[in-house]
Parts: sequence; structure tokens; C-alpha cells
Amino acid sequence: APIPAPPTAATASSPRPRAEGAAQPPVPQPPTPRRLTRLSVVLMVLSLIFAVSAIIAAQTYSTLGTEYQRAEQEVADAQTYLQKVKELFR
Repeated sequence: APIPAPPTAATASSPRPRAEGAAQPPVPQPPTPRRLTRLSVVLMVLSLIFAVSAIIAAQTYSTLGTEYQRAEQEVADAQTYLQKVKELFR
């Protein structure tokens, strides 16, 4: 019973450093791509939000412009109507 125990301990201890040695170099490498992907995802989301807000702003600006033109036309129509009414009563 004591004879098989030392080899298993030796075999268990020998792969552990190998696994640690194999695991140590990749461990520093993956965090940098993960951070880059997180940054890229955040930038993508922010750019999408910015694009959507720009589209909404452009649409509201165009609708406000058309409404302003309509209001100007209505004011001009009202002024011409008032002029005609004044001419009628003169």
C-alpha cells in the first residue's frame, strides 16, 4: 500500500507544474482581447445610441421645419384675409 502512494503523489505533483506552466502563459493573454471586445461592444452600443438619437433629432427637426413653414403660410393667409376684409369695409 505505501509503495503505490509515492508514485501517484509524484505523478500528481509532476503534472501540476506542467499544467500551471501551460496555464500561466495563456492566462495573461486572454484578458486583453476580452477587454478589447468589451470596449468594442461598449463603443458599438454608444455609436448605435448616438446614431438613433441623431436620426430622431433629424426627424423632429424636419417635422418642426414643416410645421414652421405651415405656420408661416397660415400667418400670411390670415394677413391677406385681413387686408381683403379691410378693403371691403373701406
